[in-house]
Amino acid sequence: MSLKRLNLGGAGWYIHGQKTFYFDDDFRNPWTPTETILIHHGSGRNSNFWYKWIPIFSKRYRIIRRDALGHGYSSAPPLGHPNTIGALLDEIVDTLNQPKIVKVQYLGESTGGIFGEFVAARNPERLHSLSICGSLLFLSKSAQDMLAVGYATPEKAIRALESRGWGEVVIPVLKTDQGAPEGFMDWWLEKFTIPSTEGICAYTELYIEKTSTLAESCIRSMFLCCCLPLRTVCLLISRIRNGLHELLNGTTGDHRRPWT
Repeated sequence: MSLKRLNLGGAGWYIHGQKTFYFDDDFRNPWTPTETILIHHGSGRNSNFWYKWIPIFSKRYRIIRRDALGHGYSSAPPLGHPNTIGALLDEIVDTLNQPKIVKVQYLGESTGGIFGEFVAARNPERLHSLSICGSLLFLSKSAQDMLAVGYATPEKAIRALESRGWGEVVIPVLKTDQGAPEGFMDWWLEKFTIPSTEGICAYTELYIEKTSTLAESCIRSMFLCCCLPLRTVCLLISRIRNGLHELLNGTTGDHRRPWT
């Protein structure tokens, strides 16, 4: 398993012939000890979507942002590559093993948070904490139908429309364009074009068909950090047995938007 530098501002780890692309950001004082935050994106997205978080976090932490296989600049898994929860968790853990990182603060968005829950269940010794943004334990049938946009399954929709076409039709479904500044949606769709169609299909099959059978048996507790309206978060917490919530006030910086 070798490390190879790429001409994309990041680098790639190679395991079993597959490339995992990542960014490694660390702007803390080099003589001070630090912890590492591992960030994982959701379906169809990639490590570039965290652009606004990095200037803030990287002053205090080492930040590793990885692209899942079939997303961003990671390679698309070929036919015959194991498309299992275990294989994906092995890839995430390998992202820690290669740079010899023992434990991380895990931050996952959407499906990236779902897989973070499984990492916490299978490899709790590798995490200091788990923070998830807008993630569920699994996708309900109604959510699957929403992402299928009129096709039999989300995978069939992606294959028929390809990655960018599917991204275009789910915009009004996910309401991604609501309140979006000028230029953002063009940038969003450009990033959605990067993943391979088959890569997104394999990823979609993984989190739809295989997470639901494991979710209730694996997850006992979690730290839930949702980028949702406070009323919605309180409603969700009220439906979780022994659920608790804490409101954290944050600040935003004026960092350049990559589409401007």
